[in-house]
Amino acid sequence: MAEGLRRLRAGPRDVLALVREDGHILVRSTGQDRPLPRVRDGTPFHMAVAEGLRDTVFTSTSAVNGQPQLTAIRRIEGFPIYASANRPRSAILAHWRAAVLTQVAIGVPATLALLGLALLVRRGQRQLLAANSTLEARVTERTAELEELYEALDLAPSLVVDLKGIIRYWSAGCERLYGYSRAEAHGQWASDLLHTEYPPGGREAALEALRRDGEWYGELRQRRRDGAPMIVACHWILRNDPATGAPLAIVSTRADLTPLRETERALHESEARLRRAQEASGVIGFEVGPEGMVAASDAFLALFGLPPGMRLDVARLLPRIHPEDHAMLRAGHARLAREGGSFGGEFRVVWPDGTLHWLLLRGEAEADPARDRPRRIAGVALDITERRLAEAALAESEERLRLAQQAAGIGIYDYDFLTGDITWDARLRALWAVPENMPITNRLFIEGLHPEDRPLRREAVRRAMDPQGTGLYRVEYRIIGLGDGVERWVAATGQVRFAGNRPVRLVGTVHDITERKRTEQRNALLMREVDHRAKNALAVVQAALRLTRADNPAEFVRSVEGRVAALARAQTVLAQRRWEGAELRALVEGELAPFLDEAHPGGPRIQLSGPPVTVGARAAQPLCMALHELATNAVKYGALSVPEGMLAVTWRLDPAERMLHLVWRESGGPDLAAPPARRGFGSRVIEQTLQLQLGGTLSRRWLPGGLGLRDGGAARP
Repeated sequence: MAEGLRRLRAGPRDVLALVREDGHILVRSTGQDRPLPRVRDGTPFHMAVAEGLRDTVFTSTSAVNGQPQLTAIRRIEGFPIYASANRPRSAILAHWRAAVLTQVAIGVPATLALLGLALLVRRGQRQLLAANSTLEARVTERTAELEELYEALDLAPSLVVDLKGIIRYWSAGCERLYGYSRAEAHGQWASDLLHTEYPPGGREAALEALRRDGEWYGELRQRRRDGAPMIVACHWILRNDPATGAPLAIVSTRADLTPLRETERALHESEARLRRAQEASGVIGFEVGPEGMVAASDAFLALFGLPPGMRLDVARLLPRIHPEDHAMLRAGHARLAREGGSFGGEFRVVWPDGTLHWLLLRGEAEADPARDRPRRIAGVALDITERRLAEAALAESEERLRLAQQAAGIGIYDYDFLTGDITWDARLRALWAVPENMPITNRLFIEGLHPEDRPLRREAVRRAMDPQGTGLYRVEYRIIGLGDGVERWVAATGQVRFAGNRPVRLVGTVHDITERKRTEQRNALLMREVDHRAKNALAVVQAALRLTRADNPAEFVRSVEGRVAALARAQTVLAQRRWEGAELRALVEGELAPFLDEAHPGGPRIQLSGPPVTVGARAAQPLCMALHELATNAVKYGALSVPEGMLAVTWRLDPAERMLHLVWRESGGPDLAAPPARRGFGSRVIEQTLQLQLGGTLSRRWLPGGLGLRDGGAARP
């Protein structure tokens, strides 16, 4: 350190030293060859220490020659030591005198140069202070380095033994590694203390290598204080006498390899298990070298239907690849040559017997663009033929299910109570008229429900979420398509899954029952209509029985039967049209057909003329009754009572008034001297049905050849 301090001096007369705070000089740049003196008590140094000054500059007297000198001291952080720099006052004055004499020699014209020299002197002083600071910093740094080095050496497992093998130094790291304290290990034979087992050749072989090379590396099997076995990596270094070169001791550093060796053993066992698992699972490893040669086991060859022991390269594998998969594999191979990285894919292999097999490849590749092929490929292969067949069967089954769902109008949903996520299939989206890319939310679902049916759905969900119940969700409600506004009826069913008492998931189906609901509504309406019509028919029959007058029972029966038959024919025509109305021509033909004798073609004739008109269900029965009464009167007294008679029934629609105009015109019948003197039941029926029930007008003309009747708006079409 004295030599180092001498190299740090700014001038030959400068003295640098390290002084303990009690005044003892530890090291000095001069006089190191003799005992160093102690700083006298009462000096500025002791006063600075007493005041706790970190650094200061003061004038003192040299202990060597008694000359005054300028001293700068600074305390070294963390140690009771001060760094000291001394320069004799005479040296400073000599330097100053030389500068002054030079300025005097130059004279007054050199005053400015003198001022510059003064600045140089000042800078020299600053440099001296800087040198002192640098020296102090370097001393501090070197001291810290030495401390760190010692601490590091002591923390590391290291020991020193003499040539006989007796321990002379035992670090703290060895204490932690082996469990023996420094006092317990010092003076012990290292081999006996640690139960050392040397590699082949024993300790003598290691010492021979140490004497020959100056160092030796190896692994030793030893035991800790608690008897636990361990494997230690040793580095021996032979320490020689600097003067004679004779060997003195062996410095040894240690590293515990036990965890590493146990990890390697576990890794080896794991690899063995993995290899056995791969063989059992069908996963086969392979590697392709730079020249395209494939390093793989016989199991890999069997994947391609090749015999065992065959020398394999990529060129021999290509003929086994299905022709339709060649382009895909070539493109993947070219990409790996350019970019490298991971790869994976599935392709087909054709065995020599013509059977088709599917293989899965996964692995990594190193790029080599210059050669248009990967430098190296490593991966695994797996026969996935059974999985592919199962996937094809599953896809076919799913397609059948999809078609069945589509035909049945069934959609599938999945609702997560914890996250609120909702999953709908395409059919369910179609029912709600929701686009395919629109996310499904609970708010969107509620918006699609008919407002009147939302409470019904909430109650069904509440029952299904009851942990004491069955978890069955079943409800029918209306929805309004968000995209098309169409109202539909659906039947929703599902099952709630619970985690303890907490519902976590609802999965189910939604069935479009719109047509069924409409059918039910039509059937209910039809039932009400049939009930209403039956009551009306019975009322008409009752009125016919009450008002019919006849001279004898037979005539009474015929009159009643005819009127009841007219009602029955109207009911038949309406039933054929599901009580939605009746074709006017069919009604007229049905009521007039019973009065014509088909066995005698020469009888009365009937002509019908008019556009197609559908008469409402409410107007069909009254109109039939009126036609029946008119036909009955025509058979008794009018044109249908004689063979040469002629009946013309015509009708037309008035678009402006939306009214039906019907004309009953008889001709060729018996001449009437005058209109009938009294009105019978038939006349009253005609008037009541056409005027009162149908809201029309009636105009009669008693012509010589028969009745002419005009109904203005007899039935609204």
